Amino acid sequence: MTVLMDIANRRVLITGASRGLGRTLAFAFAAAGAREVFAGARKPEDIEKLKRDAATIGAPVTPIKLDVTNEDDISAAGTLGFIDVLVNNAGVAGYGDPVLMNFENALDEMNVNYFGALRMARALTPAMIERGEGMIVSVATAFAKVNLPLVGYLLIGSIPGGLIGSYLSTRVPVLWLRRILCVILLATGARMLWA
Repeated sequence: MTVLMDIANRRVLITGASRGLGRTLAFAFAAAGAREVFAGARKPEDIEKLKRDAATIGAPVTPIKLDVTNEDDISAAGTLGFIDVLVNNAGVAGYGDPVLMNFENALDEMNVNYFGALRMARALTPAMIERGEGMIVSVATAFAKVNLPLVGYLLIGSIPGGLIGSYLSTRVPVLWLRRILCVILLATGARMLWA
C-alpha cells in the first residue's frame, strides 16, 4: 500500500468540525497521530463541547472559531502557522428546488459550500507552496460526480424539506475548484495532494 502522506506529527485544520463528518474526522486525525488538529466551528457552545470532549480523551484537538464566510475568522486561521492538511468540510443545505427556493438560502449555500472552500484554499495554500508540500481535502458528495439531474426529485421524502437540487449544484463547483487548483499548484513544483 502506498502512503500518500503520513499523518504522524502533521498539523490539520478541518472546517465544519462541530458535528457529523467534520467532528469524526477531527478525532480520527488525532487518533492517527496528528500533532495538532484545529477543529473549526461557528458556535461557542460547539467549540466548548469539542474542547471538553478532546480534554476527556486527551486528544490533540484544538477547537477554533471558524465561519468560512467570515474574513476575520479566515484571517485568524491563516495565522495558526503551517497547516499540513486542510479539510474543507463546512457545508449547508437549503433543501430546495434552486428555481423556486428562497434566493437568500441559495446564496448562503454557495457562499459556504463553494466560496468557503475557495477562501480557505486562498488563505492556506500560499504557505503550502512556499514549503513545497501540503494536502487539501475538499468534501463534496458522491452525487456531485454522477450525472443524475433528477436525483433531487428521486429523493423527495427521504430528506427533510424535500429536494436537494440546490445543495448538489453548490458541491459540483468544489470538485472543479480542486481540479483547477491542482493544475495551478503543480506548476509551482510543490508536492500537493488533493482528495
